[in-house]
Amino acid sequence: MNIRLLLCCLLLTISLFAQAPTVATLRADFKKAADDESAATSLLEKLQRVVPQTPLIIGYTAATETILAKHAFMPTSKYSWCKKGINRFKVAIAGDPDNLEIRFLRIAVEANLPGFLNMSGDVPADKQKIMTLLPASTDKALNKDVAEFLIKQHLCTGAEESALKKYLH
Repeated sequence: MNIRLLLCCLLLTISLFAQAPTVATLRADFKKAADDESAATSLLEKLQRVVPQTPLIIGYTAATETILAKHAFMPTSKYSWCKKGINRFKVAIAGDPDNLEIRFLRIAVEANLPGFLNMSGDVPADKQKIMTLLPASTDKALNKDVAEFLIKQHLCTGAEESALKKYLH
């Protein structure tokens, strides 16, 4: 009897925690969240339930929190969501400093924040790290997204832009 109860409790506990979504699912859900507040809220809730909290999951959580700032009405809420996301990015980067996707998420967020928030200080370092990590990446979809973003945002020199163009095909 006790074994059955223990087994039921164990299965219930396991079912409360979400499995880590695939990278493709994360990317698709995040793209939806950028323009849809309910999708952003839903993604954040899903990410917070994932066990274990890997650096990539933490990075997507950070990016989603900053997206929620975009959807917030009150300026104090906007600031709070941004600050929370930027601080969480520090944890994600510390956990996996050579993760191209986390660096890309952070630079994409910080490059689009208003300057008066003074939260875009990692853009130069992230760009340099991305330029170092990109040649070793085999994720063609990510590489293309990164290259398009850096070129479109005018975050690179002419030589860097030329080097990035090979990822656009």
